[in-house]
Amino acid sequence: MISLKLQCSCGEKFTFDIEPVNGRMPSPVQCPACGKDATQSANEQIAARAATPAPPPPAVKKSRKPLVLGICAAVLLILLVGAGVLYWLIQPEFRQPQPVAKPAAVTGIGLFVGRDQDTRQFVVRRTFPNSPAAKAGIAAGLVLNHIDGVLAEEKSINELSAMLRGPVGTKVVLEFIDPHAGTTNQIELIREQFENRSK
Repeated sequence: MISLKLQCSCGEKFTFDIEPVNGRMPSPVQCPACGKDATQSANEQIAARAATPAPPPPAVKKSRKPLVLGICAAVLLILLVGAGVLYWLIQPEFRQPQPVAKPAAVTGIGLFVGRDQDTRQFVVRRTFPNSPAAKAGIAAGLVLNHIDGVLAEEKSINELSAMLRGPVGTKVVLEFIDPHAGTTNQIELIREQFENRSK
């Protein structure tokens, strides 16, 4: 079992534990915020961890070849730098400041949960700013027990994310358990589109 840490192109960072099969993900994985497929990124991270360091290069007898190669490399570097400066001078648009990327738009309720490894229940990690979940005051540490009457812990993280997302204006009923107070509470939220400013 290994722990993978991924960051989606929408800016969402998420962590999960997985047991690779033949050096790859046993099943697809999606970003819990935007639903984008992150299987390839997970496979690349698994492959990077499995890679072994290359053996040290064999000892090379001293000769004049390194000196010659060093001179050639220096000349080549000077030519490349000169070409780069010339290209920069004749391409004024490259000197202009790049526009700042706008936050990605997310549709749903803005609830980020993670599975507790001991209880297997889904626990609220945080909420997205200005999202329906944040406006409702849903606090970190609450246990997400049911979604529209369906037991949450029986679902995978991908299935749970799909249930939380949905068309703008649709309703979803969530049941939370406060593990400290021992109370249960139901909250009805309406899905909205909001900006992902969680970074």
